[in-house]
Amino acid sequence: MAQKNLSNKKFFIPLSKLPYPNIDGKHRVRFRITTQDRNEISEWSPIFVMDSPNQQSSASVVYQYQKIGQTAALSWLPNSQYKEYDVFISYDGAPLSYFTRTVNSGININIPTEATTLRVWVQLPSYPTPPTTSNLFKLFDTGTITL
Repeated sequence: MAQKNLSNKKFFIPLSKLPYPNIDGKHRVRFRITTQDRNEISEWSPIFVMDSPNQQSSASVVYQYQKIGQTAALSWLPNSQYKEYDVFISYDGAPLSYFTRTVNSGININIPTEATTLRVWVQLPSYPTPPTTSNLFKLFDTGTITL
């Protein structure tokens, strides 16, 4: 059987099919080439590092905050480009910590009775999980809110 020359073949992967970018805003991509039976020949490509500017935040987002009893209700205007959000919170000046990943454009946070201030940071999702805060993906930061 004659072998085909695949050295000039191109393939495209839609951005929506890629996982979230790493915290530095880049994708690491690797692929595997195999024979049809997947046993005769199998080779992994080197790891390619690609920028992912379309999965980075380009502008801040308008949000609304409301306290209802011991619950902080935070909502923001959804953007059809973004399907998920990573949320970080902090009480009383403590460092921000990962709270949740949500598909909604709003969250409710139960406030501990002893808390006097709250800070919420919302960003686009990134890898690895749990993520860390990054200005590269930041949508908004409420700053310190007195409770």
